[in-house]
Amino acid sequence: MKRSILLFSLCFITVFMFMGTNAADAQDPPDKITKGWLWMSVSTSSPGGLDALASKVDWLKEASGKLGGGNVTEAKVATNGVKAGDKVGDLQWTKGDIAAVGDNNVNDLMVKLGFGKIKGKLQSDIDDAVSYAVITLDAPKEQKATLHTGSDDAIQVWLDGKSILRVEKNRGAGNYQEKNPITLKRGKSILMVAVYEKGGGWAQFVGIDADFTTSGSQGFSASGPTPGPKIQDWLWMAVPSTKCGKDATTTDWLAEASGGEVTEKGVAAGRARAGQTVGKLKWTEGKIAAVGNNNINDLMVKLKLAAADSDNIVSYAATHIYTPGGKTNLHTGS
Repeated sequence: MKRSILLFSLCFITVFMFMGTNAADAQDPPDKITKGWLWMSVSTSSPGGLDALASKVDWLKEASGKLGGGNVTEAKVATNGVKAGDKVGDLQWTKGDIAAVGDNNVNDLMVKLGFGKIKGKLQSDIDDAVSYAVITLDAPKEQKATLHTGSDDAIQVWLDGKSILRVEKNRGAGNYQEKNPITLKRGKSILMVAVYEKGGGWAQFVGIDADFTTSGSQGFSASGPTPGPKIQDWLWMAVPSTKCGKDATTTDWLAEASGGEVTEKGVAAGRARAGQTVGKLKWTEGKIAAVGNNNINDLMVKLKLAAADSDNIVSYAATHIYTPGGKTNLHTGS
């Protein structure tokens, strides 16, 4: 059994603290799908971006026709998927992991994978092109879910051969920008994403809040860590401060109030007990309300650690947590 010391301080109105359990937190966006995509990049007409999407041209078919064969289409790939090494003319589908952050993550990956050559010379900044990214999702059950996407510039998404999203915009992106409801079937599904680049940054962000595993061995769960019951039993102290908010966090107000005899570092290491003093006040046990927008003030008045409606004051709350060890999530509000 492992014991940990938990200490909080704040210029107070309200505080809520609780450790994570294993229910879902619907407020958090899902992690991005980054591993195991199969990529293809082909040129579009100029200007690209929203104009390339709005044209409704099948750029895979266009490229495969020009490069030879003409038998590759968006509909076929979105329905049946592809394998690494499959051809689009003299180009081939190539596996690559995309960065979860950055406003040029598609461009960086396309350059790394060798797409975007003009007359045999690879460009470092690819314009007027469309990237296609294909991945297989394997879900344990049918699920109502939300598709999260972000792109620079325009984007189209297919699920099992059906176009489920079109955003005809020239825009920048560094994260998710839209959410759309989808149904993820039980078993394997094929997800295809096309991002149409005009100029400047070229980026893609895709996530789904559901339970599934990708062909890149990336596992996702809609059951992420969320709050358990709030921690209410604490050892309390309240001391005055000359400033509040973020500026107050640079001062050890326990040391100020006690003339240096009691410090935040010492209390955080476990050196505080009920009845011990900080100046004229004593550490006092108290149970804070789990709801309300003034729960600290109300408790400090009840414990006679502060006057009613106190301002410019810092509350300290310390407790011991006994656990078998391992990682968890700390949730706070103040």
